[in-house]
Amino acid sequence: MQLLYFHERPYGYVPEEEVIKNRGFFGVSNRFFDSKKGSDLYNTYLDEMVYVEEMGLDGVVLNEHHGTPFCMGAVMDVEAAILARITKKMKIVLLGNPLPGAQSDPAGRGIGRDRYDFARAPGHRMGARRGQRAAFQQRQPGV
Repeated sequence: MQLLYFHERPYGYVPEEEVIKNRGFFGVSNRFFDSKKGSDLYNTYLDEMVYVEEMGLDGVVLNEHHGTPFCMGAVMDVEAAILARITKKMKIVLLGNPLPGAQSDPAGRGIGRDRYDFARAPGHRMGARRGQRAAFQQRQPGV
């Protein structure tokens, strides 16, 4: 069994009344984004993931929600590349990576020294095709 760390990486500085007005985080204006606070949070989240490796966990799982307040991960491939450079051995799992061919990306594989793994959540629309679901289920015990 492997132990992986997952965190949505939220931006918690949006007024609650804006979230309620929009009936959720989607559609919240980016005028609430403070670049200094955002930068501090990005670096804090990267530091947390380095700490995950220091504590001996097997890896981290990244996802993306295109910059919504509940998940600052807009492009998980960028975060994965940063993590591949600042960590040594932990697995970096990209959950639901929508880019075709990303699994064989030589640059990503090279920077990450083959520590990338790709997964789709069971029952997720992107993973609902029989072949993809079978591939995920075969890989799931190791994830």
